[in-house]
Amino acid sequence: MPWAVPVALFGIMRLISDFAGPTTNCEQLTCVINYLVFLLNIEDITSILNVMSSISSFLLLRYGASINRFAKGEYIFHEHWPAHFYFQVEEGSVKMFNSGENNDYIQGLFTYGESFGEPPLVADFSYPADAKAITNCKIWVLKKADYLKLLRENPDIHFEFTIMLAQRLCHKTKLLNTMTTQNPEKRILTVIDFFKNKTPRATASYEVPFTRQAIADMTGLRVETVIKKVLLLAQAGELEVQDHKILRH
Repeated sequence: MPWAVPVALFGIMRLISDFAGPTTNCEQLTCVINYLVFLLNIEDITSILNVMSSISSFLLLRYGASINRFAKGEYIFHEHWPAHFYFQVEEGSVKMFNSGENNDYIQGLFTYGESFGEPPLVADFSYPADAKAITNCKIWVLKKADYLKLLRENPDIHFEFTIMLAQRLCHKTKLLNTMTTQNPEKRILTVIDFFKNKTPRATASYEVPFTRQAIADMTGLRVETVIKKVLLLAQAGELEVQDHKILRH
């Protein structure tokens, strides 16, 4: 699309500006941008834009962040712990969840470029859920005071942070509305569509990266119910099942 090129270039310029020092001039930046555009195709550039809402590694380093490694199954923080750090996934997957009597209720799943657990940092309350590494992870960790300083000194990132929180709040509201209807099919589609809409993809079909158990944990349903309803949704044309994988068009 013609509009994608200038938008992509703007995104790259903002990424470079995080890295550039005060002595870097426009001519030097232009040379770097031209070289990047020469190396990257439009799909690569668009992929860069898809993570622009995260804080760049250059900026994180500038404010004192470091990479911490967490093994699969290791807790990053527990419910009721005070919030002292900003977390952003560099590699791997993380889930935030509340433990129930029979199963966990997943509050959110986070992958590369996504941050989690921010509200307690800015509103000064304890974590409302646990966070655990689903896979081996590398996570950027930044002290609370440095994170708040970063937001104050970078209003564009502060604005993106506000948008991200609004999007998550909207998803929670939609999910709560579907739960009051007691409609399991609608619950399942609401969760799938949330992740579909925030995930960049090259094809029209979205491959759901979660197990039936994970979908059950995010919707408050039994896994047996999810298995049955996914098949019914496939028969209705809402989903497609290929080799046990769930696809949403």
